[in-house]
Amino acid sequence: MGATSLQFPFWVKEIEFTVVPGATPAIEWQGDLTGAPNGASNTVNFTFAYDRDRQVLKGGVNLPPDKALDGPFELSRNQAFTVYQDYARYFASKRLYPKEFQNRDLLRYGAGYLLYLPENYEADSRQTWPLILFLCGTGERGENVFLLGKNGPFQMIREKEPLPSIVVAPMLHVSRDFRSFPETYLDGVLAEIQSNFRVDPKRIYLTGLSMGGEATYRFALHRPETFAAIAPLAAFDAKYDPGRGKRAFIPLPFPCNASRLFQCGPFMAPTTPLCRWRPPKAPWLR
Repeated sequence: MGATSLQFPFWVKEIEFTVVPGATPAIEWQGDLTGAPNGASNTVNFTFAYDRDRQVLKGGVNLPPDKALDGPFELSRNQAFTVYQDYARYFASKRLYPKEFQNRDLLRYGAGYLLYLPENYEADSRQTWPLILFLCGTGERGENVFLLGKNGPFQMIREKEPLPSIVVAPMLHVSRDFRSFPETYLDGVLAEIQSNFRVDPKRIYLTGLSMGGEATYRFALHRPETFAAIAPLAAFDAKYDPGRGKRAFIPLPFPCNASRLFQCGPFMAPTTPLCRWRPPKAPWLR
């Protein structure tokens, strides 16, 4: 995992491990894998063996072969990352703000959203701004709003430079009732944002990562007249079964720089270029 990802761990806690002696010594401990698509948690065994020559720990999670995770992973003494004591203060320094929904009906799906306001937003009360709606991936679901700042436009804002646009990312509960963003939920999110902030209705952009990339396609087809452009990232077909190990191809039914996009199993797929969205009139939409 890269440093940016390590800044947003699911949890940070002390563990007690057992040393397994032998020609290749190892350490073992039990941990909880959270954030499963069905909302369940799983207690699993972690095992890391010590490589004397390279002075690294190498290992991963012990799971049945049909549920094996990406890996193995290596841990070394020179690895370090930053975990902020006060994420709210750090985010506020970047003009990133956690917000609760005013529409209480939306709380069924998520507790709120992460908001970015561009510099000089407060300077002119008559100026309208572009809006980027960012839909997160599976790993950023849950009740920690700061996880939404891990990827996408928020990563650009934190690590590179400010953006001349309002940016909003809605939270999504880990739930057995829904595995991705329902269109009804996103309708309500967009309505609340347009009501509370000065959004230029002609410059609304939609993007999302992985699970959120799939939702980007669905929501754009649900509201084809709303978005000036869409940018699905590592998107996939919701009907695709990654257990079969096949690639899922999604034809793009609108003018775009790419003719097709694929997602390969549970791994990251190539990213599509920014797609100019022209509301389609074709019979398939009716």
